[in-house]
Amino acid sequence: MPNTPSTLTSAQEPFSGNQRRHSGVTLIEVMVTVLVLSIGLIGLASLQGNALKANHSAYMRAQATILSYDMLDVMRVDRRAALQEDYDGTFTAPPAGNDLPSSELNRWITDIQNTLPASQAAIATDSSNNIVTISVTWDDTRGEETPETFTLRTRL
Repeated sequence: MPNTPSTLTSAQEPFSGNQRRHSGVTLIEVMVTVLVLSIGLIGLASLQGNALKANHSAYMRAQATILSYDMLDVMRVDRRAALQEDYDGTFTAPPAGNDLPSSELNRWITDIQNTLPASQAAIATDSSNNIVTISVTWDDTRGEETPETFTLRTRL
């Protein structure tokens, strides 16, 4: 006997009422999952970018520290000239001269300019109490603030 619409059982019907109500739920769940996952990945990418910025800023600060201590060591070796304030000044370009302070300052400023972007340095010596202050300033636009300054103050 041929099947007529009135004789079809619920197992033979192409779509029952329950199937029609649940047919799009899986697709919606997948779309919500993809949305949540993409928001999480965007947050992760932002976190990675901030970590790279902070890492670069810390690298620049470490370089400024190393360069400052380098000049301090030179000044301690040539203490007489350092106490006579032969190393003092604000430097945006390497100074000229053939004496030891000029040649060391030339090397130091060249190292600073080759290592730190848009950099300058300053040295100030207080001969009355043998205190020297070395400051290195550079452009830290990729990091936290601009310009960034590292200052080393110690006794010769």
